[in-house]
Amino acid sequence: MRPRFASLTLIVASLAMSATPARAAACLNRTEMEGLITFSLPVVVERLRTQCRATLPATAPLIQSGPLIAAKYQVDADVAWPDARKAFDKMSGVPLSGLLGQEAVRTLVRSAISDDIARDVKPEDCSIIDRVVDVLQPLPTRNMAILLSSLVELGDRKKAAPSQFKLCPPETAK
Repeated sequence: MRPRFASLTLIVASLAMSATPARAAACLNRTEMEGLITFSLPVVVERLRTQCRATLPATAPLIQSGPLIAAKYQVDADVAWPDARKAFDKMSGVPLSGLLGQEAVRTLVRSAISDDIARDVKPEDCSIIDRVVDVLQPLPTRNMAILLSSLVELGDRKKAAPSQFKLCPPETAK
């Protein structure tokens, strides 16, 4: 991505993501939620590995197996992109793919996910993250997406304000 285009992409994305009424009203159906999670898995593993490298020993499963885990997830992430794109467009309230093109939006989504992890993961979280990744990595990608979307759904039921990844009630899921 050329620097000027990258700046334009970030500006448009920032404007789109600030469309609060659209984001607040949007909910994702299960296919969109699982598509977004599946698409995110390789980026999440790569960023967690980078984020935790200084904290974890070189023998930690996340450090040693991270690239293999991310590569395993990448195959399914590529297939899940259309559903992830729909979810991202719905959450942003703007059809970014039509404005910026598929590859620019893919890059934007990957960057947003990576930035969120960088902001949220603290060094003291790394040993727990390593254990969780190690125990869950044998799961097929689809099972991982279902598990994570179920945890998001459960978490939303416990919170007064749902996350930006709100799952639509069954009767409204389209």
